[in-house]
Amino acid sequence: MWLDKISSVLNGFFTVLSGINGVGVWLFLTGFTILMIIGLSIAITILIRAVKEIPNLTVSQFIKLTVVTAIVLMIIGIFIP
Repeated sequence: MWLDKISSVLNGFFTVLSGINGVGVWLFLTGFTILMIIGLSIAITILIRAVKEIPNLTVSQFIKLTVVTAIVLMIIGIFIP
């Protein structure tokens, strides 16, 4: 179901872009791609650092991390039917 939502958003995005002609479209797409790659790289770096820190956590810090992770997953679960 969430794949349908992403598909409709991307379809709308490409519909808007299809009406634009010229070099501006390619410049926009290039810039958007660069920003997406940078964002993905930062997210992966943060995730790797977080996983490396798990063995160094105290018991209370680990419990807090587990509770926060559970709350975030519950909130995400509410929005993704």
